[in-house]
This record gives sequence, C-alpha cells and structure tokens, in this order.
Amino acid sequence: MLNQNEKVRQYFDSIANSYPERFTSKRPFHSYFFIERLRLATQDFDFKGRSILDIGAGTGILYDFLNESCTHFEYFGNDLSLEMLTQSNIPKEYQVSGEVYKIEFKNKGFDFIFLLGVTSYMSMSEMKKVFFFINENLKSDGRVIISFSNKKSLDFFFRQVLYFLMKMLRLKRGLIGQNFKTTSIKTDSLRRLIPAELKIEKQIWFNYTFSPINQLFPNWSIYLSKRIAKLKPSGLKHFLGADFLVIFSKQS
Repeated sequence: MLNQNEKVRQYFDSIANSYPERFTSKRPFHSYFFIERLRLATQDFDFKGRSILDIGAGTGILYDFLNESCTHFEYFGNDLSLEMLTQSNIPKEYQVSGEVYKIEFKNKGFDFIFLLGVTSYMSMSEMKKVFFFINENLKSDGRVIISFSNKKSLDFFFRQVLYFLMKMLRLKRGLIGQNFKTTSIKTDSLRRLIPAELKIEKQIWFNYTFSPINQLFPNWSIYLSKRIAKLKPSGLKHFLGADFLVIFSKQS
C-alpha cells in the first residue's frame, strides 16, 4: 500500500506535463493565486547573493519569479516529483528530487527556505520531519516562508461539505483531483509543529475565495479576492482567507 509521499509523487508525476497551463489565461484564478502567493512571500526581502532552498519547487515558478528581478543567487529546487522538476528552468545540477530530510546538500545552510503550497500534501508527522530539517539547515539570520491551508476558513468548510457528500454518494476523492488526503492548519496549532528556535515574525492571510466558486467563476473570484485584500486586518479576513503565509526567523 502506497504511503502519502508516494501518492503525492505519483499524482504530480501524472500531471507534470500539463501543470504549466495553470499559470496561463486558461486557468485565470489559479494563475492569479500562484502569482499573488509568490508576491506576498518575497516582497520583504533582497535575494541578491543569497542561498535559497525551495521545498516543493514543482515546475520552478518561484525560480522564474525571482529571476525576473534578481539573477545573482544560489537556488536549490527540491520536489518529490522528478517529472515536475524536469519541466522547470532550474539548472539540472540544482534539481534535487526526494524527501528533503534524506538529502545532504553541499552548502553550509540556507539564507531562505520556502515551502509554498506544499504543507497541504504533508501529514503532521511529515511536517515535523521537514521542520526539523529546516531548523538544522537554516542559517542563524535566515528566514523561512511557509504557506498553509487555513483550517478556520470558509473554503475549508465548503470542501469538508463536498467530501462528506461524496462519501455519502460513495464517490472517490480522486474524482476531484488527488486520491489522497490534504492537510489544513489552524494558526494557533503552529507552535506545536515548529521547533522552538523558529520565531514567527509575520502572518499574512490571502486567497479570499472558496471552492468551487473560484473554478466556476474565476474572474469574479479574482475581483472579490482583490477587494477583500484591501480591507484592514480583521477576523473576517482570517475567516475568508483560504490560505495564509507565515514568515519565521531563527533565534540565536
């Protein structure tokens, strides 16, 4: 029986060839969502001359995004799916497939470690292994930027209702994409997952929409998400934000 990582690898191997289409006009909401996540994750930092590890690099959208404004950095792209990495522009010598905590990197730590859109595919035990690796391989003045699926969001509620209906109708989860469970997190649960040495510097909610509206009405969903993003921080944004970013620093 396949474990979670093997299921995730097989799934992304199977969609690797078509995955770049998610960043085109054919998938307007997904394209907007991915670019907005990249913008929020990188806007506060200067990457010139820095060492970067992208866990769950996929087809290298973070690598391409950074190259638009900065060309002098060291970048390692890691992913369970080698097929996804081969679709990227990441130099082959910096493509590293497999479980990141089983890999020995040739440098002495990273200035930045990213996990964008990755934790949703990890079990809690897998996350702890990855976070331990991060703590061991992040430089003392480094930053970790991680996105999570928001368990307190309206989107999570609707997805749970959808899964319940599918179960009642005896339909397989694979009919809506993945054939494995995904993981969502509450913000107040982070401290139990993250090593004590990592300090939370900032939390950012985003992706103010919910399924399946964002797929049925993508342009309307983009408009609504942009409008909500302009509101002042409030509990409403925490409820409507399907995802959130957390920026961590390492305490000396």
